[in-house]
Amino acid sequence: MKRFFTITTIILLAATSNVLTAQNCDFAQTGVRYNYSNIDANGKCIINLDLYFDLRTNSGSKYMALHIWPTTAYPDLTYNNPPQSTDLAEAATIVIHHFQEHLELHSLYNPDTQVQPQYVGMSVTIGPTVTPGYDRFIVTNINLEVPGGCSIPQSFTIDMWSTESVSMNQVLCFDKGTLFYANNAKAIGLLNCNLPRTYNVQIFSIDPTPMTIDYKVYVDNGDNVFNKITDTLVIKSQSGIVISSASGYSSDYTSYLPYSNQAPYNNMNLWLEVTSPSLPNSVVALVENSCATLAVKLRSFEATRVGPDIRLDWVTTGEFDSKGFDIERRVGDRPWESVGFVNSRAPGGYSTTEISYSHIDHINLKEFVQYRLKQVDINGNFEYSEIRMVKNDPSDAITIFPNPTTGNVNIAFADQRMQYDVRIYNEGGQLVNKWHDCRATLTIVNLKPGLYIFKINEQFNKRVTTHKVIVMNKKG
Repeated sequence: MKRFFTITTIILLAATSNVLTAQNCDFAQTGVRYNYSNIDANGKCIINLDLYFDLRTNSGSKYMALHIWPTTAYPDLTYNNPPQSTDLAEAATIVIHHFQEHLELHSLYNPDTQVQPQYVGMSVTIGPTVTPGYDRFIVTNINLEVPGGCSIPQSFTIDMWSTESVSMNQVLCFDKGTLFYANNAKAIGLLNCNLPRTYNVQIFSIDPTPMTIDYKVYVDNGDNVFNKITDTLVIKSQSGIVISSASGYSSDYTSYLPYSNQAPYNNMNLWLEVTSPSLPNSVVALVENSCATLAVKLRSFEATRVGPDIRLDWVTTGEFDSKGFDIERRVGDRPWESVGFVNSRAPGGYSTTEISYSHIDHINLKEFVQYRLKQVDINGNFEYSEIRMVKNDPSDAITIFPNPTTGNVNIAFADQRMQYDVRIYNEGGQLVNKWHDCRATLTIVNLKPGLYIFKINEQFNKRVTTHKVIVMNKKG
């Protein structure tokens, strides 16, 4: 069955010409998953995100083009003809070919080959949506460039148009002027692997203007793609939260019984969706679950800094149909990447005895680095280990950053085998807040200006360390 994009009104052909009058494509329900951002060599902010949108489906077009501008540079085109390179100089362009069951990103923009579409390292998926007669598209790993810093809210405006032919020489339908925010609000989530599982969500704004938000937390159905039609299990719903650059939101670590103690749900990722009357788009964040037991029996997995390198060591006590281990690394908040593969040492992929493995990662970055093992079997199935984190720099096992800060603080515990209790006192000695059984990273938001004393207790060795943190006033 062919699936195309509906034109909402009849296409009119002028009696005295062959010019096509393009109609509305019905592009709606945008959502953004912010991944990360950085400043390039020219001082421009590069924001990486995944884009969600709904599109009406029916007979009509086979190719569609998305053009995304910083809102301040939006040209408000007419779409009497396909846009050319002069129209798209400041836009990111994406071309999607969708015909019957065929769906892919194109490397060419045929109306003007001087325009280079984004497609490398990207993907597009399609699924059902809550709106009848529409499909849900997700385009991942989009890079958007905008002048100015990444620390201010950046809005973009998107146009989309479709056509019937591979030459893309006529505009069949279009939808223009859809606004979305790429980096505000921001949302993150952390998941604790102890049973029953618990999770924490944090939502914050970089805009001083207060914003009222609602959020829901969903259990992923196992395909690692957020879609409210297929991810039907909602474990949390909360509304009426007010945030701004001066006041964010952080939930307590929350269990979601019975699912947090029940397979397979306790090994599924979670999805956080944030909405607001102040936003034209929803904000989506992944709460990654790396707690599933490997198909192999993994006795230990450690990441240790050795000179300028990171050494990974792990021991299995049983393997079945094992092909090997893909070593994945994440630097800061950038995407995970594969940095090596270690073949299984089990004869024929099968073993019931201990086997030791190691891998050296030559990396010379003074940043926090995370590692995980992607255990792959001979049929191509895979599962992830727990995450190990190392600061690739000589330092104490506990690092607090940034310091000084304007209100948000991260505490990184390099030895994730340990558990820590954290207490914060103001300069008058009064207890401000406390946390128990911390591992990996603890994020604290919206501390008021002043001097704070952080007392961190390592539970196993009963060692208490004291750290001073200065919170400064925000500029402007």
